[in-house]
Amino acid sequence: MKLISFTLLALLATAANAAPDHSQGAQIDTLITTLELTDTQADQVEQILREQGTKRREAMQSMRRGDGNARATMEALREETEVRLGGVLDDSQMTRFRELAAEQREQMREGRGRRGAGSGAAPGAR
Repeated sequence: MKLISFTLLALLATAANAAPDHSQGAQIDTLITTLELTDTQADQVEQILREQGTKRREAMQSMRRGDGNARATMEALREETEVRLGGVLDDSQMTRFRELAAEQREQMREGRGRRGAGSGAAPGAR
């Protein structure tokens, strides 16, 4: 179960951010399986995550150039993604998605804290 949770956290961290490639497709497939989506839902979720990923990448590029407020922009995109997914997922699926997203955000915060504390480990190393 812990491995599945970690995999899903990695998925949620990257699915909407990754460049459209085979690994993103595999991550989306994992999410589709975990949330037990119908074929119609799966197609819609994949489209939403890919579109939101494009928007997120564009926002990150803009922020790297010094344009805009990173936190507000990313929060707005997160909220937009949830609203769009809420139109596709049923209540239990949406609840599970939010739980996974919250876990992923917490792990990201914890990861930043460890790196910022001078752990000596390279980012992503264990």
